[in-house]
Amino acid sequence: MKAVRCAIYTRKSSDEGLEQSFNSLDAQREACAAYVLSQASEGWSASPERYDDGGISGGTLERPGLQRLLADVAAGRIDIIVGLLRQLVSSVQIERDGIVVNCTTAEVAAALDVALADDADATISLYCAVRLTRTGRAMRLVHDGGATCADAPDRSLTRLLAAAHRYWRELKAGDLDVAALAARECVSPSWVTRVLRLAFLAPEVVDAILSGRQRAGIDGLALMGSGAIDPAWAAQRKTFMPDAG
Repeated sequence: MKAVRCAIYTRKSSDEGLEQSFNSLDAQREACAAYVLSQASEGWSASPERYDDGGISGGTLERPGLQRLLADVAAGRIDIIVGLLRQLVSSVQIERDGIVVNCTTAEVAAALDVALADDADATISLYCAVRLTRTGRAMRLVHDGGATCADAPDRSLTRLLAAAHRYWRELKAGDLDVAALAARECVSPSWVTRVLRLAFLAPEVVDAILSGRQRAGIDGLALMGSGAIDPAWAAQRKTFMPDAG
């Protein structure tokens, strides 16, 4: 498993409360560290280096902690940056057909370093039409068009794709037939035939699967079912990829 080096970045616009032994920056760091720990099975680990900017506006990039972080990223010492938008987000509402994120207008203005209008609403609400779906043991947040919110390749799918192309190369070489290939792999000939269909997926569909961007719910069972793969690439793109837009 590849090691993923994570940097935790924390910031607070004002210096209020930073003199406390456990302050906002510490709380942010603990929350981010807990998230990194939850991804340990994917190889994530938190860097011991602290990248903190207390009492500095988000409207400028001239922040010591941020500059050190960017330098470490450029030097190849960091793979992923983890941080919180705690100052901006006041609440998150989970609805039946979407999520509403409520942001504090004053904090957004401070982060962008722009003046706050006298008649501005106290809250900015952002709506995203999404739903939760389950694929095997995994829960995914899915956009209306079928795209998942995280680009995480399905390892079982990528293994099936690799097997399909390997089987096809061997069969083309003429050294063995489907029955002999199935006997060698200790599977049934019908299994080999179903896997082989994946060698003829549209290139865009293959790219989407390898990058985790296939339509939500598309797994090995969906691809290997009877009649699951239309020979027409246009139909495959419509079935297996999220809606564009």
